[in-house]
Amino acid sequence: MKKLANLLVDRRYVMLAIMLVLTIVCGFLAIMVPINKDRTKYLADESNMKQGLSLMKSAFPEEKEKSSIRVMFDDLTAEQIADVKARLESIPNVSSVTYDADSEDYNKDNHTLFVVNSKFDYNTDEEKAIETAIKNGFTEYKLAYKNNDLPSTEVPMWLILTALALMMVVLLIMCNSWLEPFLILITIGVAVVINMGTNIFLPFIDEMTATVGPVIQLTLSMDYSIILMNRYRQEKKNSNSIDTMKTALAGSFSSIASSSLTTVVGLLALVFLSFKLGPELGIVLAKGVFISMLCVFTLMPVMILAFDKWLEKTEKKSPHIPMGLLSKTSYKARYVMPAIFAVLLIGSFILQGLTTITFTEKSEDPLADVFPKDNTVVVIYNNEDEDRISGIASELEKDERIKSILGYFNTFGKEFTATEMSEAISELSSETKIDEDIVRMLYFIAADKKLPTMTASEFMDFIANTVLPNETFSKYLDENIRYNAAYFKKFSDKEKLTTALTADEMAEFFDIEKESVEQLYLYYTIQNGVTDSVTMTLPTFVDFVLNTVAKDETYGSMFDSTTLSSLKQMQAYTDKNTVLAKRTVSELSKMLGIDESIVKTVFVLHNAGDVRGKTMTISAFSTFLCDHLIKDAMFSTYFDDSTKAQVQTMNKLIQLAVSKQGLTAEQMAQTLGMEKENVSGLYYLYFSSDSAFQQELASIKMPIADFLSLLKANASGEQLAQLTQMEQLIGIAVSGQPLDAATMASITGMTVNEVSGIYMMNSTQAMILPNFLTAALQLAPDNAQLQQLNQIVQLAASGTALNASTLASVFGIETTQVYQLFGLALSQQKSIALADFTGFLVNSVLTNEAYSGNFTAEQAAQLQQMNGIVQLAVSRKPLDAATLAQTFGMDVNMITTVFRLYFGSNISGKTMTLKSFADFILSDSLMSSMMDQASLKQLQFMQSIINFSVNETAFTSAKLAAFLGMEPSQSEQLYILYMSKNGSGASWKLSPQAFVSFAVTDVLGNKDFAEYFDEKSADDLKLGKTLIDAVVSGKAYTVTQMHDLLISLTDDVSENEIEVMYLFYGGVNDTSMDTKMTIPQLFTFLSDELMNDERFVDLFDEETKADVLSSKTDLNDAIAQMKGNTYSRLVITSDYPDESPETHAYIAKLNEMCKNSLKEFYLVGNSVMVSEMDEAFDKEYLMITLITAIAIFLVVLIAFRNPTLPLILTLVVQCGVFITVTVIGAYSGSIYYLALLIVQSILMGATIDYGIVLCNFYKESRETMDVTESLKTAYEGSIHTIMTSGSILVLVLAILGIFVSSAMISEVCITLSIGVFVAILLILFVLPGLVVCSDRLLFKRKNVNEH
Repeated sequence: MKKLANLLVDRRYVMLAIMLVLTIVCGFLAIMVPINKDRTKYLADESNMKQGLSLMKSAFPEEKEKSSIRVMFDDLTAEQIADVKARLESIPNVSSVTYDADSEDYNKDNHTLFVVNSKFDYNTDEEKAIETAIKNGFTEYKLAYKNNDLPSTEVPMWLILTALALMMVVLLIMCNSWLEPFLILITIGVAVVINMGTNIFLPFIDEMTATVGPVIQLTLSMDYSIILMNRYRQEKKNSNSIDTMKTALAGSFSSIASSSLTTVVGLLALVFLSFKLGPELGIVLAKGVFISMLCVFTLMPVMILAFDKWLEKTEKKSPHIPMGLLSKTSYKARYVMPAIFAVLLIGSFILQGLTTITFTEKSEDPLADVFPKDNTVVVIYNNEDEDRISGIASELEKDERIKSILGYFNTFGKEFTATEMSEAISELSSETKIDEDIVRMLYFIAADKKLPTMTASEFMDFIANTVLPNETFSKYLDENIRYNAAYFKKFSDKEKLTTALTADEMAEFFDIEKESVEQLYLYYTIQNGVTDSVTMTLPTFVDFVLNTVAKDETYGSMFDSTTLSSLKQMQAYTDKNTVLAKRTVSELSKMLGIDESIVKTVFVLHNAGDVRGKTMTISAFSTFLCDHLIKDAMFSTYFDDSTKAQVQTMNKLIQLAVSKQGLTAEQMAQTLGMEKENVSGLYYLYFSSDSAFQQELASIKMPIADFLSLLKANASGEQLAQLTQMEQLIGIAVSGQPLDAATMASITGMTVNEVSGIYMMNSTQAMILPNFLTAALQLAPDNAQLQQLNQIVQLAASGTALNASTLASVFGIETTQVYQLFGLALSQQKSIALADFTGFLVNSVLTNEAYSGNFTAEQAAQLQQMNGIVQLAVSRKPLDAATLAQTFGMDVNMITTVFRLYFGSNISGKTMTLKSFADFILSDSLMSSMMDQASLKQLQFMQSIINFSVNETAFTSAKLAAFLGMEPSQSEQLYILYMSKNGSGASWKLSPQAFVSFAVTDVLGNKDFAEYFDEKSADDLKLGKTLIDAVVSGKAYTVTQMHDLLISLTDDVSENEIEVMYLFYGGVNDTSMDTKMTIPQLFTFLSDELMNDERFVDLFDEETKADVLSSKTDLNDAIAQMKGNTYSRLVITSDYPDESPETHAYIAKLNEMCKNSLKEFYLVGNSVMVSEMDEAFDKEYLMITLITAIAIFLVVLIAFRNPTLPLILTLVVQCGVFITVTVIGAYSGSIYYLALLIVQSILMGATIDYGIVLCNFYKESRETMDVTESLKTAYEGSIHTIMTSGSILVLVLAILGIFVSSAMISEVCITLSIGVFVAILLILFVLPGLVVCSDRLLFKRKNVNEH
């Protein structure tokens, strides 16, 4: 190694020159390397699909349309769909736009799909311009579009620059010099350029290889430069720069070579894949890693030496990662680490088997949720198997997911009936359409069938309903026939020609002036008599008599003045507007001459409507009776004076009850007509049970004077006289009037002398009573009579209010009697509502035997009735008529009448028509009963006149005479006169045949009547007669006979034209046609025979001929796409996804059916390619895994010369692969096959380098150090390289995976990033423990430093 190192350093400028030349040359060559986007080119040579693709290119012409863009619009109307399609077709370089209005493949919910096709390939300027036009040209609509190209794997430049910037940041952080990262990137950058240039020796490289390959090469080779730089820095301490470089090269050669060799070996394992994208990627990356190694050995030394001083000047501290703790942990875990590793290895191996391997590239498709892309599979088969392919198609049609099957056998090679042919042509091409009727004619001619005969009716009907609507044949018809098409349509119906029509209908039928037709009808009627009866409405009759007959000098004498006056009066009732006009009360009263009050009553009753479900309160009812009804002039007569008085009295009671006004005993007695004393006693009885009343009673106190008045009011006889005397005494005492002796003696019952003696003792001539009694008691203190009298007088004079017991004592009566008197006085001060009092009487008094005897039976009944009315009034309960009648004891009909008058009383703004007024009076029993028979009869007649007029009842002359009481002969004369004067003849009818025959034969030949018709009308009538006679006769005409008939229409019509119409008729109406033709046969017949047939020379102008020939050319091109000289194609379209278990089963079934039925076949399609790759992948993946593992094991074995360490390293890195696949499967469920292969190859080849670096340091350290020190040294010596290179790989690949648009590149990069991260973790945390545990196996001699 030293010699090689010396050579490289000593000849470093030569090496620099060589590398610069190579870089420049390869830089130019890199631009010229072909880039491939067609993945089918990578199929294995023995692949059935690749052979099929090759065969398709040679056996079938290249398709004209090379690109298509699916465009989805939302919420389009039918008009907008047509507009959008037209605008899409107008975009430059668009060859066609596919859309089917009847298919769910193009219409789903509110979404509409168009497929825009172009003859330009994807990613050409023309195709890109179409996409731009779609994006910018329909901004008023909501749309999404996606071309059908394979997903692009191009990596944008900004993303590559971002990855390089991130790489530079990591290097700047991790390197020991600010200049060092630039030297590393320059070295690897040169290697990348050389590698890209040397790809020129390959036929082409894939787009992914071209874009991602350089980034992966850069990241994979980074650690070689780092190893050399670190070694140079370590060796420089002992010698000069050149010697240091030689030593560094020699010392690092084995590490760099073994690292690069393992990576190269791992990548070259991809060459064993049958899908050639793997070998291409493996070769390019392996070549790149090898070139990177050469650049590190040749270019890196010269740059380091050239910039050595700058490296020293730009030195900086790199991050130091302390590894002491990790090395101690790994050493302590050395015995359990094998078990942990075994669990990881076995567990990850089992779990990674659950991850599904996919073979299709994922891509964003905004249309996929609504209109997923169809899955198309093409079966290429030998033409000898044409008869067998239909069986396969029939079996496939049973699969509901198969949308269509197109092959020569069921398109261009299939024979169709005439009915099927038109639809088949339309399905093949939306631009080529042939009317079914024309196809039937072609079939009829091709079958050389006999010309039919036709009746004139059939011919004219065919012309009008089939030929004229047909765009092709309508132009072919003679101009006069087209002009008279309306006649053909009218005259083709034999039944209509013999059906009688009115004059109006006849005028419209022949397009002749109505007046002429009416004159003709009149003339015909004069000659042939009237067969139909004429009718008139009543208004018409009256108007005719008054305004026409009466004013006519000849007929005016038919009616006398009385009759005319009656008719004039009747005329008002025959005018529909008059009788239906809405009028007020006064207007109707004035019009009819009826008293306004009667009219008003009619309005009220009419306004009330049906009152059976209506109710009134008693209060409202009685108020209405009193305030309105008994005061009304019309209805007051229904009530006598006694009833009126009774109603008014009852109303007062009801209103008083409703008001709930409290009444004193005196007021209540007056209201009910009872004795006041009786009512007072009842009041006391009413309140006696009230606890509040009792409490109030107990608290009453009265002065003696007041109580004496109360006592006197309730006394009688002797007691009354005593109380009167006492009242006088108390009055004197209270008045304070001095009395002389005589008066005092009379008052006190003493003698005059006794009184005078007392006066003398008090030296007075007169004394007031209280003072006198006081003086008398001083002389006779034991006199009881004086004591009692003094007590009464003193109390009366003082005016003191006394309670019941005191008063009882004073007056010498029982206390209960005092309370009873108190109660009577108190209750008279109280008031009771009427309803409460009557309720008390009925419910408490009359039911109590102690009191009920005070009332007679009649009084009791009256009280009960009154109470019922009062209670209902207070409750305000609505009552119907029947209940009110029962309550008041009145007739229910009378109550109902009151209801109607009440509810209809508000007639403000109300109106009635004359008709409704008459109808109501006659239908209402009340109003009818108020009228005499004469008035009723007159009203009934008026009603009949109004109804007949409004209903526009038509009268025959006999019926009208009966109704008006006229003579039938007079009525009939008026009817005839009416018909004569008006000349309408509305009831006269003639058939068109009879009409035209009469017109041509009798009228046009008569000079007096011929002038009614102008020349055109006369010609139309003559033509009509000719055609009508021909139609009605039912004669069948040959071509010649029909031509002779039509000569009357036009001289220009040829017999050829008529014959073509007959052929057309024969084809359309031939129900026995069993001829079948293929589409090519039809177009051949059309172009080779029919276009050269003289009969059709006018049918095919130059433009039509060109269209037919163009369609035939397109047809031949389409046939060539389906069927070649040796092979044919069957195109199967389904909604299966490109890849799924169901799809795999479908392809397997199709493959099996083809094997069993076809001698030679090839399947082509995305799903076919997936199936082929799936079938071969498991074996190839196992083979690559084994080759990679064995090859790398051997390379490492050579480097370490001990099988234990290579085995450990291989298993650890392979475990990393298993864990990576498990992680990817856990979060996405599947892994892309290419990502799996690259992970297997690169992780095994590249990340094992980190293990080699760590193991190299450990091995070298073990020569002089013990296990723990060696382990720590290995960690510290390798961690910088591992973290720098590893972090670059993880971060750069992660950035690419996250932001790149290609799903395939994204998955590959993310998988690699995760794989590298997992490998670093295993190498740092698992490998050291395994190495230490295997130390005795690695170093068999017992080292003196070993613990």
